[in-house]
Amino acid sequence: MLKTILIAAGTLIVGLIAGFFLGRMVLENQWSKPVMVISQADEAKSKADDADPTPPAGTRILRPLPLRKAREAAKAFTAGDKLVVNLVSFGNGEEGGELHVVVENRTDCKIIAFAGVAYGFDAYGRPQKANKHGEPYVRFVGEKQELAPKETTTLAQVVKYPDTASLGVAHVDTYTCEDGRKWERPKG
Repeated sequence: MLKTILIAAGTLIVGLIAGFFLGRMVLENQWSKPVMVISQADEAKSKADDADPTPPAGTRILRPLPLRKAREAAKAFTAGDKLVVNLVSFGNGEEGGELHVVVENRTDCKIIAFAGVAYGFDAYGRPQKANKHGEPYVRFVGEKQELAPKETTTLAQVVKYPDTASLGVAHVDTYTCEDGRKWERPKG
């Protein structure tokens, strides 16, 4: 009887250890490819039924990752960008859920419009629903801006379905300068 219990306990411990390392290996494999492209089907699903704005098909976005990994991926993804997101937060305001994005202009022109993608995370750093159909991302759009070079601005946008998202990561995908110049992140 004792021998059977020891064998069962040993098998359980070996199984747990093997499961942990196998699971970690699978996650690391998924996390090694942090960027994905939104398909037409993804866009159609995300837009349906009074959802918040969603990125258009072809937009390169980050996969659902833990907050630390998402920040690392976003840093690599946005290396060299001239319009940079410094801070992102989700919260509640007088009109319901709100997304706040702090953007810094490192260009040599006055920015009059920009748009990008924000990703929601809970207080534990896990990806959270930021849109109606469970997507951890939402599109933000800043129109009628007057962001001079070397200045920052805070964009506040109402979002209807932030769930428990409070922290965020974001990147700008397109901007327009006052002199007519435009920049757009290459599509997938």
